[in-house]
Formats: sequence, structure tokens, C-alpha cells
Amino acid sequence: MHTFSNLGNFRLYCNAALERALDVVSTKMCDELTKSIDSEFYQQYSPRRYKRTKQFLNSAFKTNVTFSGNEMSVEIGVDYDKLNYERIDGYSVVELASRGYHGLENDDLYADGFFWQNLLDKYPASVIKQMVIEEFKRQCR
Repeated sequence: MHTFSNLGNFRLYCNAALERALDVVSTKMCDELTKSIDSEFYQQYSPRRYKRTKQFLNSAFKTNVTFSGNEMSVEIGVDYDKLNYERIDGYSVVELASRGYHGLENDDLYADGFFWQNLLDKYPASVIKQMVIEEFKRQCR
């Protein structure tokens, strides 16, 4: 049980607990993004035309929690700058991968692997919100 001498101390406590909750949930979601990339691309087939570098698999990231006014936020995504391919830029690799292509679109390496949409379907905003609420409760214990 926590006691607070004033509203300011209560706000500080709640903000710190929420920041920790967002950090925990965003770490889980970053791990889930990596798992989605792995299951949709790396476990589906073994390429014969190229050697895997696992750049894409290792490109998931999360930012630290940031503050803007009364809002806290964290970003989870794919770091395009970590992707260094010969014939295509990192953004294009991720964009094509989100549509099921493994490599260049005209290389005809297509498989049903929609890593980003599958992740969003598995974790809609309502589910993530509930995860944050539950983690916030844990942090306040």
C-alpha cells in the first residue's frame, strides 16, 4: 500500500508506473514483431537463390518511452536503416515483405507471409491497451 502526501507525489508515482508498464509491453510487442517476421519469412521456406543474412529478422526495434505534454508514447517497428541489400533499399524490402514478397517483387519469391498485418490482427489496439492496463496494475503493487 502506498500513501501520498500530495497530489503531485501521486502523479509522479502513477507516471513512473505507467512508464514502466509501457516499457514492459513495448518490449513484449517488439519480441512479437520479431516472432512474426521469423514465422512468416524465416520458417516458411529455405531459399535456394540467396544466403540468408537475417538482417530483416534482427531489424525490429522499440524506442524508449517519450513524453509530450500529458501523453506518453513508444514506437515499435522495423529499422529500415539496418537493412543493407544489394539491389533494394530497406524500406522497399519491408514494404514488399508486408505484401508477401521475399526479395524483389519481380523475382517471383512470393508466399503468404504478411508479417505486419498478422501482428496487427493478433494484437489490435484494444488488446494492447488491456496489456498496458494489466501491466500498470502490476507496477502499482
